[in-house]
Amino acid sequence: MTIVDRLREFLSEMGLRPADISRETGISTSALSLYLSGKRNPSQKALLKLNSIYNINTNWLLTGEGPKFLGPGNGQDHDSASNKSKNEDSEVAKWKEKCLELYEKNQQLREENEALRAKNQG
Repeated sequence: MTIVDRLREFLSEMGLRPADISRETGISTSALSLYLSGKRNPSQKALLKLNSIYNINTNWLLTGEGPKFLGPGNGQDHDSASNKSKNEDSEVAKWKEKCLELYEKNQQLREENEALRAKNQG
């Protein structure tokens, strides 16, 4: 399953359309279209917005690992973040940090891979 598949699964499960996400997060519909078509990976900023509003686990979204949602309510309650205990907030912060590290490493490896391909073709 790819990030595109997981993003589509999330939309379907939540009963959301790209326009809904755009309105709630500020992520443009054109960016969402690129994410859903697989032409571009979500930016760090987009991942954080999805996480903060829907409690989606960015590690799950990027890699398929871990639970789909973080915190109480399994993402169904947009206000659940305010009900989290300090331990849960700490745990979420650790997951976010790890996800961002993985995302940045993935981007770096992609760039290195593209450079090597260009070098080998030239």
